[in-house]
Amino acid sequence: MDLDPEEPVDLCRVRSPFEADTIAACLQDRGFRACAMTLAAGTVQWEGGITNVPRIQVPRCELAEAQAVLEAVKEQAKSIDWEQELEKQESGAPGAVCAFCGGSREGLDNSKPCPACGNWPEPLKPQLDDVQVSKMRLRTKHLLYFGIALIVLPIPVGLLIEIVMRVLRR
Repeated sequence: MDLDPEEPVDLCRVRSPFEADTIAACLQDRGFRACAMTLAAGTVQWEGGITNVPRIQVPRCELAEAQAVLEAVKEQAKSIDWEQELEKQESGAPGAVCAFCGGSREGLDNSKPCPACGNWPEPLKPQLDDVQVSKMRLRTKHLLYFGIALIVLPIPVGLLIEIVMRVLRR
């Protein structure tokens, strides 16, 4: 019996969906048809009481080459001085790039937006006044009550959603 070269096979198993997505994206950037299998890992443990680790799959015909590339990428990642990279990004040193568009931020500090896309290096935090904060807290409290009511009370779900939507519109 011949094995199908296009059949997806496990390249590796990892600890988190983030790690799986990162590895899959890295391999995809290098031309592999990698896929992170993370959805079942996150839902099956709640639905069925089964823990399922995230994994990365590639077609059988790409397995050996993908393993070699993954090992090379891991070795390359070990040699990066992350403290130095962070300092470079913060100081606008040569080689600094925008986290949003990848454009050059050479010579710019964090007080200026990216000249290519206009984004700031750090996301701006909105300043909320007391009224806005109290409205947010009230909505959060209503959503909490909605969740409790959904579990405890035998109210039809459609009616409960309609009640909550009316409260949130206020």
